[in-house]
Amino acid sequence: MIEVEIDSSDLIKLSTRIKILVGALLITPLVIVLALISAGAGHGSYFLCKLFFPYTMLSTHLYEVITTPFMFLAVIQIPLYGLLLSITNKKRTVVIIGVIIAFLHLVAVFLCFIILMPNFSGLH
Repeated sequence: MIEVEIDSSDLIKLSTRIKILVGALLITPLVIVLALISAGAGHGSYFLCKLFFPYTMLSTHLYEVITTPFMFLAVIQIPLYGLLLSITNKKRTVVIIGVIIAFLHLVAVFLCFIILMPNFSGLH
């Protein structure tokens, strides 16, 4: 039988992983409400929508409206981030996943602000 030695200082407790996921689930409604208030039923600024939900907002460049699948993506985006961060029990892997998530999110946010979206121009 092969024995594998695991350094317990590199492991993340299950309770911490659950807290990450629950935190993501609790933050989601707050972020959605803030983005909707910011958008002002189409008469406000889309700044927070682009900041929090860049993938959904980038889809408007192709479809000119926010389609149902991308509305669904906006709802599951932050819990998905939490799920991705909580599936591993190694600190190093969580850091790597976190950096990848942050990088992709920031690139998408950057694209939201440099690509002209006539229906969702946003900063007026």
